[in-house]
Amino acid sequence: MPAVLRAILLETQRRCGPHLLELLDKKILVTYQICNIIGDESALHSMLACKGASGRKPCYRCPTILSKQCSKQLGEEMMPDGFFSIAHPSLAGLHQSTDEDIWELLSYLEEQQPNVSKQRFAELQRSIGWTLAPGNLQLEPNLRTSLPPSCFLFDPLHCYFSQGILGTEMTLLVGRLKHNNYPLSSLAAAVSDCSKSFTSLHPPNVTALSDRFFSEETWKANASTQLGLWPLIHWTLQTRLPGHIKEALSAELSSFHALCEELKHINICKHAGTSRGLATLQSIQEKHMLAFVAAYTEECCKPKHHFRLHVIEDYWKRHQLFDCVALERKHRLAKAEIEARGNNLSAVDRCITARLNLIQLDEMKSYRFGFQVVSPDILQHGCFPVRVLTPLCFVEASMLLVPVKWVQTQKGPCDPCLPWWRDICALANASRALFNATRISLAYRAWRGYVLNKERRRQENEAARARDPRPFLGLREQGLEDSSDPEP
Repeated sequence: MPAVLRAILLETQRRCGPHLLELLDKKILVTYQICNIIGDESALHSMLACKGASGRKPCYRCPTILSKQCSKQLGEEMMPDGFFSIAHPSLAGLHQSTDEDIWELLSYLEEQQPNVSKQRFAELQRSIGWTLAPGNLQLEPNLRTSLPPSCFLFDPLHCYFSQGILGTEMTLLVGRLKHNNYPLSSLAAAVSDCSKSFTSLHPPNVTALSDRFFSEETWKANASTQLGLWPLIHWTLQTRLPGHIKEALSAELSSFHALCEELKHINICKHAGTSRGLATLQSIQEKHMLAFVAAYTEECCKPKHHFRLHVIEDYWKRHQLFDCVALERKHRLAKAEIEARGNNLSAVDRCITARLNLIQLDEMKSYRFGFQVVSPDILQHGCFPVRVLTPLCFVEASMLLVPVKWVQTQKGPCDPCLPWWRDICALANASRALFNATRISLAYRAWRGYVLNKERRRQENEAARARDPRPFLGLREQGLEDSSDPEP
């Protein structure tokens, strides 16, 4: 993954030259660059080549946060001053690494590698939390400033819903409910009864509240199902749960209530596009972490309980809440298309491109997607932030995406026939086309490299077999095993 990320950066720098944009009879020179990369923790750790949960420091941003196993081995008495477990409720008082700190650590690893044994170096990497991976752009001074570690963001979708803390807490809560003679079927029936009292374009999948969707560690329902069910579950537990169970599970229900309050505030911040209320959200996060530890102990905490704290921190800095909701399905379908095409290298790029275009067309028809100019004073601010709001469709001539309807701005409706509006659409289309082309190109190259390497290894084995067939023969064929039949 570090080598793939390096290839993406070089490809972007090579293809994304300056673009002359005409806005309101004025010309602006625009250049493209990768500002941020968002993903789940495993993807970020792979691209940054850090140890993550497999090391003693699971968070690459917080060097004073120790893994659960390390904290358990040390204990509270032996915990060094200034170090905390992943159950620490907030980022206040934590030391966070800067880009320069991380680069200094990598330089230290490069200095130590030739001077220590492999075992000692592996322990050093595990303790520091970083590794020396081939092709890692963080090791190259000329490239790492273009995409430093501070540009990598934790995805709230994976922190909360996709095998996230909501699934962990639901599994623990369902176990406690069963222990108090309230089976999962009763909860599912109550949620289904509540869902009948309203209408929705996307009815909740109540079948996910069955035993086959729960493992020992998490709730295996997908993210969209969890998004649709958690408000109903919260309402059901508040209004339909018997009083004696509420009293017996007061700590567990308090933790779940705090988590649902956190999810509600995150949803408001995401759709309102404002940073107001973030201080309240941080206090709710701290309240939930304390309630969760009180109900289930630190042993049940996951690294994502800490990673979600950085989601709000990034919102403070960037005034935008990014997530991977719109990309998850498209990525899965693209991977499935690559696997299905196999060795058909001559047509795999065309098939993937057509498939992604059809998927994008279906996604953009949804009411959730579209473009709206947030600031009409484009030339004054020097930039034009774009917000996704109104529906989109394909233009038959150029196969590019443009708005179907006019959109409302602070100064009234925007005419899509205006030159500056067409330029904005063209720029957005060019950015999307470039991203898709880069992603498809890298996927195609990776698959082609895999097939070619497989073919090269096969040819090398055949050549080696022709030179000396003995290593490829069995014991019987080499005469090293008695070929006579054993006696009955």
